[in-house]
Amino acid sequence: MEFISLIKDLGNQSGYLNIIKVAFLTFPFLAMLITIPYIISQYRKYGSIHSLRTVIVYSFVLYLLTAYFMVILPLPSIESVKNLTSASMQLIPFKFITDIIKTTPFVFNDVSTYLKSLAYSSVYVVLYNIILTIPFGMYLRYYFKKDLKTTIFYSFLLSLFFELTQLSGLYFIYPRSYRLFDVDDLILNTLGGTLGYFISSILFKILPKRDEIDKRSYESGKRITFLRRTIAYIIDLIIYIVFALITYYFIKSFLVSYFIYFVILTYLSNGQTLGKKFMKIRIVTIDDKKVRIIRLFIREFSILFVYFILPILSIYLMNYIPSNYYALCLISTLIFFIILYLITLIRLFKKKQLIHELITQTKLVSTIEFEEEQESNEESEIIMDL
Repeated sequence: MEFISLIKDLGNQSGYLNIIKVAFLTFPFLAMLITIPYIISQYRKYGSIHSLRTVIVYSFVLYLLTAYFMVILPLPSIESVKNLTSASMQLIPFKFITDIIKTTPFVFNDVSTYLKSLAYSSVYVVLYNIILTIPFGMYLRYYFKKDLKTTIFYSFLLSLFFELTQLSGLYFIYPRSYRLFDVDDLILNTLGGTLGYFISSILFKILPKRDEIDKRSYESGKRITFLRRTIAYIIDLIIYIVFALITYYFIKSFLVSYFIYFVILTYLSNGQTLGKKFMKIRIVTIDDKKVRIIRLFIREFSILFVYFILPILSIYLMNYIPSNYYALCLISTLIFFIILYLITLIRLFKKKQLIHELITQTKLVSTIEFEEEQESNEESEIIMDL
């Protein structure tokens, strides 16, 4: 509630800059919500996370958040909205033109009146509505590879969403609309998105094309990163726990269910657990052949023994160490396991085989495949759309 109150208080301050501040304050919380789904989706689709793509996607989210706050803020009190008697809708197309003519010194054939007219709300509100969706059109063409017709349509839908948000009184939180539903806003926002489509040509000159970003991502995706491997393991761990709890009634052994899930089911699914399948990873032999079930069993037993059974066994054996050697043995054991886990982490980050992989001569490979899309001639596409 305090955070909502902060947004409301900041939004009630005059000026667009204060609204932008609200968007930047809110963005970290929204970014936290989308980060994990974003990471998983990127690893699943490309096998890697491209830094430029991340900047583009997160900046797009920030832009949409800022645009949305521009539309709904400042938030008035519910009581003040109840007392409003102004119209809720303006349905006359291009009324903004007559408003500019009536309320400003603007004269079409007199350039000296242009700058003076910018000080009038009937002019700068029009410009604001156009500028609001220019980035949207740029993102649609550059990153989402949308054609002109689709960009115009999506820009219209975005504007319609904004206008209905206002007309509904922020989804019926307010008893009526506290801002005007204006058909001219639909026209101007759609125009802004269309202008953004054409302006985005600049981005093609200074940034790599979307296909190039995808290709680099797929190339990076051939290597299994620490994070990708970790996510696959976490997914498998969650699924195994559920599987073990369900099957315990019949099997009465978590160890047996472990080998059923990580060995038998993995063998039947051609070297992929559900987690690895989701992250598009496969276990193969060192010479890229299908792993036999016995090798999978040794692999999983090695994991259990090295990283789980051996530490527990070491703790158990410490009970039989004479007291005068206990401290020395304890320190030696701790150093051994610290070095063991440190080596494991280093080899993970360096994308090298781990102990259980060296023992069984197996490795992880990526099943990501790059399908290069046919690039269309954008200039002829624009002419056709027009």
